Amino acid sequence: MLGVATRPLSVPHMGLRVDAMYGRTPREGLETGHTTLVGGTAGIVWRLPGDGPNVRPYLITGLGMYGVSVTRAGLASTSRTGIAWSGGGGLSLVGVGPALGFVEARFITIRTSGGATNLFPLSAGFAVREPW
Repeated sequence: MLGVATRPLSVPHMGLRVDAMYGRTPREGLETGHTTLVGGTAGIVWRLPGDGPNVRPYLITGLGMYGVSVTRAGLASTSRTGIAWSGGGGLSLVGVGPALGFVEARFITIRTSGGATNLFPLSAGFAVREPW
């Protein structure tokens, strides 16, 4: 996952964020092959009051577009693109200088003509804060 976030100057506890995601998982058992997911969301981040200066909780929601393709051995591949909605929350862990760590859990649902694909990604990593 790759993301970019910013904070509008007029709203101190709200930010904007754009995320891109790519994932590929194997299919095993009766259907060998793989599933590929490519897409992104644009959303709003609400920074919540925290208990301490080093941990900052937040909520996130967004809309986006994702493509889901399934490749199976011996069968025709399928590919669908649809509108996605995401929501979740996380913790920013304040570090040294502009660096910070984060942990985050989200729910993403991708709506296509073939139904819905639901994901529950868990993310952890490092980010660089904006200088303003």
